[in-house]
Amino acid sequence: GGGCQLVAFARSAHRGNPLLFQERPGVSNLVTLFAASSPEYDSPEDVVQAFGSADTLEFKKELAEVVVNLLAPIQDNLVRLQQDEGFVRSVLEQGRRAAAAQAAETMEEVRSVVGIA
Repeated sequence: GGGCQLVAFARSAHRGNPLLFQERPGVSNLVTLFAASSPEYDSPEDVVQAFGSADTLEFKKELAEVVVNLLAPIQDNLVRLQQDEGFVRSVLEQGRRAAAAQAAETMEEVRSVVGIA
């Protein structure tokens, strides 16, 4: 499966071909996700360098932790918003009013241009 590919990929990448992951979409996706989700790594190649000797389970555990940490603030905010229906309704109402005002202004311009003001 993908785990064996990751180990093989990481080992071969250490032998001088850090771009090998591009030939393996499953591995490439995991490594790219890790690099994009972690502030510690600037590129997929950095991830390969760091985890080249790690086993698949270790890599996947680290990836899961990175993704959970990345998503935690979003999850916290979602829970907060779900508990504050009044706030959500007020934001929606502000948006509705702003959209209605913009639409009225646009229609006024259209009527003026068309000559039906």
